[in-house]
Amino acid sequence: MSTNAEVDKNCIVRRHDDSDVHIYCYPQQMQLDGGEIPLAGDVTADKICLHLIEVEGKIVETSFSNLKEVTHIVLFGCNLTEAIFPELPKIYYLEMIRTILPTITKETFKNLKGIKRMEIDENEAEIQDGAFDGLENLEFLTFFKQNINFSKDFLKGLNNLKELSMEYAGIETVPEDSFKETPELKILNLDGNSIEYLAPGTLEPLQNLEEFYVTLTNLKSFDINLLKEQKNLKALGIPVRTLKSVNFKKLFELCPKLGTIRFMSNDVECPEVKDLEEQFKKDNIQITLTYICTTDLKTC
Repeated sequence: MSTNAEVDKNCIVRRHDDSDVHIYCYPQQMQLDGGEIPLAGDVTADKICLHLIEVEGKIVETSFSNLKEVTHIVLFGCNLTEAIFPELPKIYYLEMIRTILPTITKETFKNLKGIKRMEIDENEAEIQDGAFDGLENLEFLTFFKQNINFSKDFLKGLNNLKELSMEYAGIETVPEDSFKETPELKILNLDGNSIEYLAPGTLEPLQNLEEFYVTLTNLKSFDINLLKEQKNLKALGIPVRTLKSVNFKKLFELCPKLGTIRFMSNDVECPEVKDLEEQFKKDNIQITLTYICTTDLKTC
């Protein structure tokens, strides 16, 4: 795979081609102290991905000073006392996975103005309200098994966000005005949360929404009036147990572009799903039922 490798006290550099370089840093090569990344020489490429694996210390505004051209940073299993990312003019993607950090605040990301994609998974970190405020170019934001205190100001400042996934994030309630700051959202995934109720106006600001998933939640019923502003909705995922509460004729009137209803793989055994499929065939309704592979229990 790699054609170049430099090992010892320097981070490992693997060059896949002239335009794609990956740099791997481990505890034996560095501690994060606000200084440079230990490299044998200059690294140049169109795409530079920096992998920090199980390293400790702090990230401050003087960090990575010899790697300003980095485009992608991955923090995996790191232990940080603080994190304020420096200004990195070319960065577009940040991943934080299984990393320990006391708090994530607005200061943490304030210098990453151009970032477009962020993934935050399974970290021991408190995320404060407004932590992403100022990231006007952020289009894709993913949380997975990351505990979130989801308030009305959690998504503050994300005016251009296109895709938001908050799976298994410990969310129990969704404030009615949670999405007032994200009018450009096209995909919203809330699967894996203990949500029991969604207020009728919750999705009102999301008139561009194309996909909405709440299949793996504790919803007992689904109010289709939630979708009265979603004329562009193409795919919907809801628990099987809510099907009896849905007037599908009215749903298709509200969402004329709806073409897919998504369930979990184990839901295929639910009689309600079989009945729905037969009803669609009988009424000649062109809707596709899809199933996501999962080990979760049936939602009927």
